[in-house]
Amino acid sequence: MNRPVILVTGGESGIGLAICRRFVRDGYRVVIGGKDASKGKRAAAALGGEGHAVFMKADVRDEKKVRNLIRQVIRLCGRLDVLCNNAGIGKFAAIENASRADWDDVLSVNVGGPFLCTKHALPHLKKSRGSIINIASIAGLAGYARGAAYCASKAALIMLTKVSALEAAAARVRVNCICPGATRTSMIPPRELKTLPQRIPLGRIAEPEDVAETAFFLASLAARHITGGVFVVDGGGTAGRVRLA
Repeated sequence: MNRPVILVTGGESGIGLAICRRFVRDGYRVVIGGKDASKGKRAAAALGGEGHAVFMKADVRDEKKVRNLIRQVIRLCGRLDVLCNNAGIGKFAAIENASRADWDDVLSVNVGGPFLCTKHALPHLKKSRGSIINIASIAGLAGYARGAAYCASKAALIMLTKVSALEAAAARVRVNCICPGATRTSMIPPRELKTLPQRIPLGRIAEPEDVAETAFFLASLAARHITGGVFVVDGGGTAGRVRLA
C-alpha cells in the first residue's frame, strides 16, 4: 500500500487532530507524533487504526527523540510526504513576572521542535518532493501583553518557514505556514468563547477544521507553486477594525 504519508506533531487533539482527520479522509496514512500516549492512541484508533493512523511517542524538544521518530515513520511507512509541525504550548505572564524556565520551554517546543523535525525530515521529503506546513499563529504577526514567549516563538516560526522554503526550494520541497486566529480549542477559556466573536469581522471564531482545510490545500497539487507563504485564518481579525469607534 503506497499511500502518501503525513506526520503531524501534536496531533492528539485540537487543530492537529482536525488536520489528521482531513488527510485520512483523502487517503493519507497519518502518523501522530506526541507526548500523550493514551490520548494519541485513542485518536489513532478513532481515525481508523493501524491501516489509516498510528501514534508514535515523541518529544520535539529532544533531537535524539525527533531523529528516532522520523526513522520510525520511514521504517513503518516507507516514505514521508508531508510534515506538519503543529505541536505547541503557551505560557503567559508579564515580562517582569515571567520565568526563564517558561521562556525556554515555550521557545524549545514552538520553534526548536519545528527546527528539529524539519532538519531530520528534509532528506526524506526531498525524495518525495513533499511539503512542510508549520502551524504558527496571528500572535506571531501582532503581539499582546503577557504573551512575550508565545508571540516571540510564533514570529520566529514564521521566519523559520521562510528560510526553510528558500533552502528546500531547489529540491522542490515546499514550506508554508498557517497563522490561525482564535480557534475553538482547549487553549481558549470557555468564558471567552462568547465575547471573542464580537471582535472578529466574520462574526465567529475558527473551528479546527477551518485550519485543517488550509493545511490540506497547502499540501495539495493546487498549491504546487506556493512556498514561503504565510496564510492567516482568523476571520479578518488582523485586517483592521470593522468600525472607527
